Amino acid sequence: MHTRTRAAYRSATLLKTGLRLLVLAFVLAAGVLHAAPASATSSTEQPTSILATCSGNACNYKDPQATGCAVGASNFDEWTYMGYRVEHRYSPTCRAVWVRATYVSGNVASFGAYLETRLTAGNVRQNVVWRGNTGWSGMYSSAYYSRAVAVTSSGTHYGDWL
Repeated sequence: MHTRTRAAYRSATLLKTGLRLLVLAFVLAAGVLHAAPASATSSTEQPTSILATCSGNACNYKDPQATGCAVGASNFDEWTYMGYRVEHRYSPTCRAVWVRATYVSGNVASFGAYLETRLTAGNVRQNVVWRGNTGWSGMYSSAYYSRAVAVTSSGTHYGDWL
């Protein structure tokens, strides 16, 4: 019969516990890096990388797709105007916002959308760049108030300042 000393038993138990925690941490990290809510992206807005490459002011004017900020993003505000769905998007990972617009239906001769950010020196606008039926603006730090704006030949719709 093999007997262990109390110190050997304690060392073996600590080693097993440490290994279990290491494996658990690895599994959780892998799940977080690869999981994104189904509503966070659309088929036209797929991430180019898993890890975000900017945060806050470092994201200003950058593409949310190219930086990985679209992964895990959600909507601050969302509405439909003149046949287009307009979303004021927010990335908690990047602490940045942008506007995404998607054609839904109708026949509007001209439609534009942009992110408007309120700064002390004045407001900054970033236009939506279209990629087929969906487009999105560059980002700006969420530390500032911003809103989504849609413009057509028949009028303008302003989202709430958030």
